[in-house]
Amino acid sequence: MTRSETGRVVVPGTSRNLRPRPSPALIRIPDILWLSLRSGDDSINEWELTFN
Repeated sequence: MTRSETGRVVVPGTSRNLRPRPSPALIRIPDILWLSLRSGDDSINEWELTFN
């Protein structure tokens, strides 16, 4: 039982390490989206297609 518990603890630990790395990239993406919002509505549709 203790082994399964430790296995579960390792999984969230790895997920936490993965979260801080992509977070800065995700922060940069919205900035580009805001620039597209200001430049024109047509660009917004293009960004939505890329994310989908």
